[in-house]
Amino acid sequence: MCMSLGIRLQKILDQENLTANKLAKNLGMDRADNINNIISGKTQDVKSKLLTQILKEFPRVNARWLLTGKGKMFNDHTEDEFRISSENGTVKKDEKTEIENLRELFNQILDEYIELRNENKALKENVKLNE
Repeated sequence: MCMSLGIRLQKILDQENLTANKLAKNLGMDRADNINNIISGKTQDVKSKLLTQILKEFPRVNARWLLTGKGKMFNDHTEDEFRISSENGTVKKDEKTEIENLRELFNQILDEYIELRNENKALKENVKLNE
């Protein structure tokens, strides 16, 4: 069986020694209800804005893995490389291309995630009708 988004998010929190409350605070949320609902599976329809915030909070996390469970949990880049890049403030032309490619990949993965989520919802409704 495929690992849910909530389980993958919990794995990230475990790896980073964070709680849902701490993540919510880092993301500027007053409470951790949304995070806890994702982890528990209560919330299946996660907004792209929140997913983007989570990925920004954890730059080493592979977006494809977070959204679909496919691939490695972490990108091959080190956390220090991301920190240096963001602190420097200058972006080389090849880095701009890489950023554009990553943005395009993220959007493709997000579209795939939304499509799969909708398909899953339709299948669940179909099962309920046939019960």
